[in-house]
Amino acid sequence: MIQLAALLRVVEPALLLITATILMAVPALAQQPGGDIFGGNDQVLGNGVREAIRWGRNLLFLLGVGGVGWGIINYMTEKAYLKQMIGGGLAMSLGGIASLIYSFSQGNAVNLNTDLGN
Repeated sequence: MIQLAALLRVVEPALLLITATILMAVPALAQQPGGDIFGGNDQVLGNGVREAIRWGRNLLFLLGVGGVGWGIINYMTEKAYLKQMIGGGLAMSLGGIASLIYSFSQGNAVNLNTDLGN
């Protein structure tokens, strides 16, 4: 891990330069010859926001699963584990709330099964 950290310190300036160059080139590459924003389609921004919410909820849920898994490993190795478990649970619950918001934004109803298997 120490050698990996030392290697990362060496390549960090190059990664920063490459990332900054890419981020500066993105607006120039996104321009179209007509000069109109979003290519004349007004749905592009809304679709982008919905996709960002979808990716965010999936990422939060996966981070939550990873946090709970990390807490389980720490519990088995007799290390501090409660913060990882709580963080993982909170990330999964926030992912669930984002999933609910995404369902509502798509116009889908959320069905609740109230018969409890009867």
